Amino acid sequence: MWGGSKRRTSVFAGEGLLVYRDTKRVDEAWDFIRFVMADTDANVERYLQGNCFTAYRPAWSVPRLKTPEPFFGGQSLASLIAELAPDVPEERASPHKAELVNLWREKYWSAVIGGTIPPAQALQEIQKELLRPR
Repeated sequence: MWGGSKRRTSVFAGEGLLVYRDTKRVDEAWDFIRFVMADTDANVERYLQGNCFTAYRPAWSVPRLKTPEPFFGGQSLASLIAELAPDVPEERASPHKAELVNLWREKYWSAVIGGTIPPAQALQEIQKELLRPR
């Protein structure tokens, strides 16, 4: 495990909605987020149709979400994800995240996995790239 982590899970991507500090219409933005994210059936359906596991916890108890999946030997992947959810590390939002993810995917992921560059060096190079004057 990288960094000696004892976690059984991690994240690489996901979805999330937030309201930036400088947003001019904060209340309307939060109302929109609640409208999009706080519908139990819609969240279950999004998982069943697109494999997008919801962070909306009330949906986790819906029996349809826990359907056994033949590909996983009859195990419910959604049940396993819900069980592991407390172990997922915190992820912080940043306006630079898209650039970071793009650099990682396009330039460094294959090199690290292929063994041509050590992970620490990749992270140092990414940091340099992100901190360069624009």
